[in-house]
Amino acid sequence: MLLEGMRSKRRGEKRVSTDDPAEISGVDRAGQPFHERIFVSDVSASGCRFDTRIRLQCGDIVTVKPTGLDEGALEDEHSELFEVIWTANHGTKCSVGVRKVRAKKIENAESSRPNLSPRFPST
Repeated sequence: MLLEGMRSKRRGEKRVSTDDPAEISGVDRAGQPFHERIFVSDVSASGCRFDTRIRLQCGDIVTVKPTGLDEGALEDEHSELFEVIWTANHGTKCSVGVRKVRAKKIENAESSRPNLSPRFPST
């Protein structure tokens, strides 16, 4: 109990323990798109935690969209971008902590994206 109180003081925001269904999606470091149904927990105003089979790394950006229990996305909910801030591998699963991405971070990511257009040899 004491440890719990210390964590909340360090984080500076209230966390709610839950097991709400959601979907995560994104593009892995090899450029392959991924999509997985997950359950979010330890939800706060700025982030959450979840377990996934996808091997995410710190700095990865994922989209998280709340879903209903009937396998479909909730119509009135919208997806949000999150940055992976920590990971912990547990065999075939990975626990992941994410925080919401701010608009400035998105602009910086867009401007630093490498140019992946093909180069054609001059003739």
